[in-house]
Amino acid sequence: KYRHNDLSLFATLFQAETEEQNFEATTQRFLDRVYKAHGLELEASWYLGGFSLTGGATWTDAEISRDEITPELVGNTPRRQATWIYQLTPSYMGERYTVGVNFIGTTDAYAQDNNQLVMPGFVQTNLFATYYLTDSLSLGFSVNNLFDKHYYSQLGMYNQGYWGAPRNASVTLRYIF
Repeated sequence: KYRHNDLSLFATLFQAETEEQNFEATTQRFLDRVYKAHGLELEASWYLGGFSLTGGATWTDAEISRDEITPELVGNTPRRQATWIYQLTPSYMGERYTVGVNFIGTTDAYAQDNNQLVMPGFVQTNLFATYYLTDSLSLGFSVNNLFDKHYYSQLGMYNQGYWGAPRNASVTLRYIF
């Protein structure tokens, strides 16, 4: 961890082992596995007057380390486990408002445990703004997936895909009491 004035940097190494005993309704298969993963998580923030920049990235190296039912999958990368996930948020806070943009992304990931089908990586762009009407009342506006980026949240059997959320907007009136 490093903090100095308006700059903060954090790095975390991790190592994990998890077990899964489960039943997949879509494939009608039982699972009895152990997963191992290690990686590095990085986070940073920087403030300069009303401007701020925050971000983070996580690198993960994961594998199926034991599979009692399908041992040929041992050594493969678990499904939907990207090597990198990341986010970056520049924003500006004025006297009565905040505006910013948020980028969220991921690298390619395998759709299935056999590592044959790849889901492409993507970057999603989100906008946000808040106007503070009073100290207790604010009006917010946000647009998620600004460019209506088509991306898979998952791919299933027979290559059917599930798209992530399309562009959507919201307006929020918030009262703090």
